[in-house]
Amino acid sequence: MKAEILKLLREADGYVSGQQLCEKFGVSRTAVWKVIRQLQEEGYQVEAVRNKGYHIVDSPDVMTKEELDSLMDTQWAGRNIVYYDSVDSTNLRIKQMEWSRWLIIFMIIMIISDYC
Repeated sequence: MKAEILKLLREADGYVSGQQLCEKFGVSRTAVWKVIRQLQEEGYQVEAVRNKGYHIVDSPDVMTKEELDSLMDTQWAGRNIVYYDSVDSTNLRIKQMEWSRWLIIFMIIMIISDYC
């Protein structure tokens, strides 16, 4: 839900109401507020205005799974993101995965090209 809320905040021209988020995800306002707090703790500047809603002002320069998920705009290609805070060996991780090698390489190239 965090990645989806982040994506909605990014795509909105103005404010997104807490009520809209509650209805979209079928959760309470408290649950939405907790996600907003998590985003703020991760460095996102999310403005909360009473009777208006939430608005993302700035994003931190970090790469997280939620950040990558919120930036993806595909129906199926690259949708399954594998994220590690750090890895001992990218080659070892690729070998351990069950997916075909070309798909992994394609995903890595997409991520790198978006951030370079």
